[in-house]
Amino acid sequence: MMAVRTLGLLVVLCAAAWGRAGVGEPGLAAAWEVRVRLEIVQDGVERVRESRYALRIGEDQFRLDLGTVRVLGRRGVDGAVLEAWHTHDPTTIFEVRGEDLGLLLRTHLPAIWSGVMARWIEGDTEAYALVGHDWPTEPSKQVDPEMDGMVFFEADSISVHTVSQVRPGEPFSEMVVIRRADRVTRLELTYLPIEAGDPVSWGVDQGGRGGRGGRGGRGRVSSIRALKAKPAAIKTGEMVGGLGVFDSASRRVDLRGVFDGERMPRGQRRADGLLLIFERLDGSVGEVPDLPGAIARARTLMAVDAAAMGVRRPRVVVRPVAVFDVPEFSREVLGAFAGKWSELEGDALLSGVEAALAKVLWTHPPRDSIDLFAPGARTAGVLIGPDGRLMDVVRLDEGDVDIGVWLSGILGLKMMDGP
Repeated sequence: MMAVRTLGLLVVLCAAAWGRAGVGEPGLAAAWEVRVRLEIVQDGVERVRESRYALRIGEDQFRLDLGTVRVLGRRGVDGAVLEAWHTHDPTTIFEVRGEDLGLLLRTHLPAIWSGVMARWIEGDTEAYALVGHDWPTEPSKQVDPEMDGMVFFEADSISVHTVSQVRPGEPFSEMVVIRRADRVTRLELTYLPIEAGDPVSWGVDQGGRGGRGGRGGRGRVSSIRALKAKPAAIKTGEMVGGLGVFDSASRRVDLRGVFDGERMPRGQRRADGLLLIFERLDGSVGEVPDLPGAIARARTLMAVDAAAMGVRRPRVVVRPVAVFDVPEFSREVLGAFAGKWSELEGDALLSGVEAALAKVLWTHPPRDSIDLFAPGARTAGVLIGPDGRLMDVVRLDEGDVDIGVWLSGILGLKMMDGP
């Protein structure tokens, strides 16, 4: 979670500005990756910290992506709701309701500096940049037309530099300066536009309705601070058994057959690993990076690394696995999932094994499949060795992961000369 602690105050940093049109308009959403630089000068000593997070604003809701914690705020005719969850735990959620979203934020979150959120919540183009709070005194305001619409607010020891308009698709910045007798705090925030996505998808299914939470839904926690990662049930080096995976005809597939080997003139050729790429499907096939292409690049990288080390190339069988919750299983969705993986190429050195194993698998529910290895993940790669033990797990829905480097690093170190 992106946060900075100064003199006992936990300050979550997020700020932006939008013109009179844009954020909050019907059907329009905006999103930014916010890069934050915090400078604190006290008694002649300077401390600097840098971090980043994501902010999304829509017509009637916002979302903050603070590391592995997501915070969603919504308002409507029936009042406001604030939700938060940990992306590494599909079993818990924090939720609170009230009449005023600003009050909920002020009560349950650390202090949030956010020009765009403050303006959106208060409906005031001159709202105080500290969300949910008023200016300490009546602020003075200046507009510098020579500085691309820069607006300057000042009240007591606080000054805020922001912009009156944001051009869609272009980066912009904001600065907050807080002066005290012996300390100056300066926040420099750079905003880089990112895809907002469909606001309908910003939240998380709380379970109990066929969603991610599984049987009984997500349990409530008393505070956002109580959210934390859930440890995996199966850890590296432990046996992987009892996975219920099926082919398109709903026949159960015995994954142990992958390692039976193929007879060759001088012995048997066996797989060194089985990579299952689980993808959680919440009623539809989501847009994800080109994983079939990434697998092809991974095979090339492993071949190059093997040649450099003077060993044979690792042989690995890769299968995508669609993860459904029981009430959400759909053959139509499974067909779309198979289409997304239609370009996946098999291992040419294991043609018999590849031909015998269904190209696409599916399983249910999440708690008995993907959540055993990577709780809460939407997409995860699970690498199983010939002995049936878990070799490693990689989450593919968080950050930039080079699956080729990951695979080569694991299998390359375990390679021995063989047929």
